[in-house]
Amino acid sequence: MQPQQQSTFSEKMNAIEAVFNLVIGAGAVSGEVFLHRRFGKRYLGTQAFAVFLVVPIFAMFFPQDNPELLMSFLPVYLGMVILARLGIWWRHRKRDIEHSYYNGWPIFLRSSAIRNEYFCKQVLEPGLILAIAVWIAEWNRLFACYLLFVTFCLVFNNLRMRDQEQKRVMDVDDAIIQQQQLAERLRGLRGV
Repeated sequence: MQPQQQSTFSEKMNAIEAVFNLVIGAGAVSGEVFLHRRFGKRYLGTQAFAVFLVVPIFAMFFPQDNPELLMSFLPVYLGMVILARLGIWWRHRKRDIEHSYYNGWPIFLRSSAIRNEYFCKQVLEPGLILAIAVWIAEWNRLFACYLLFVTFCLVFNNLRMRDQEQKRVMDVDDAIIQQQQLAERLRGLRGV
């Protein structure tokens, strides 16, 4: 009886984690389409669509505020997603393909002396959105709060992606070490 309860708890935790990652991804992608180019083919998938659910739900948490500016953000966002998807299609057609889950190349790297992609995505872009949120807060608190949410999502999503990348690198390193050990054992068996 207890193993079933354990798997049910584990399944619930996995579902909660998946929803959390979807919401964080949606928040991040709603800012990234304005800040990045050259997305991976699969990056603008479910989380890009989820923005159309996250934004109205976010607006429900502020019933006293006018959601007009936040809702008018959605058509602009849709236009940017369409442009990004067209760019993906065009590059794929020319055989200029990015990693399928790549979250895009920062536009700041093209026009500045900054050459560190991680620094740009982790510090500059969230800082810019935070500054815009503070500036807009005087006129529209709801949109400013959404931009603060996007800032948090960008930072968290980039940390999560960096952690996943480091795990993949360690897995590759482990596989190389394992293959070297197997080759040494094989040489020992052959007497070489």
